[in-house]
Amino acid sequence: MIVHTMSFEQMFNEVLKERNELDAKAKAQVLTVRRKFLATNQQHAKVCVELFTIRKNHYFVFYELHRDIHLATNITYLLHTNDNNGFRTIELMVTEDEFELEINTRHFYRRYNERCNLGYVKPFDMIKHFHKNFRYIGRGTIEKLIEGQPTKIVTRAESGVIIGLMYMEKKCNGE
Repeated sequence: MIVHTMSFEQMFNEVLKERNELDAKAKAQVLTVRRKFLATNQQHAKVCVELFTIRKNHYFVFYELHRDIHLATNITYLLHTNDNNGFRTIELMVTEDEFELEINTRHFYRRYNERCNLGYVKPFDMIKHFHKNFRYIGRGTIEKLIEGQPTKIVTRAESGVIIGLMYMEKKCNGE
């Protein structure tokens, strides 16, 4: 289980240990989620499903669905965990040879809620709204990446900018 006293590296390794379990559970649900989506008249949607792992970590799984069958269903894993200041989320982004963790704190979501005048009280509502509706446009400015260390990032987004820290580590073949 991920706890607030873990270092970035320890959190990263814990999430990687759960990767196969997450993939299996997410893929088992994708047909059900897609069927419900196709029953609507939407062309594109992000659907959120909650799941818990064997290690008792709490995840939101976001499915980005398209009516066009030729477009892939993107799946994003977002771990919800508590820290000294309330909660934080850890998003797992995966490419062929790279894993990235994006960590957002309670403060981040509260400011998003405040600046967008959403009026949400529950943290889960803020988290779900952000990840269903917010879209990155580009990578922007990233300080020199130092593998295994937090890196400052400034990124353009559809409705503003994102300023924060990114943690990246290269792994080959999931090792």
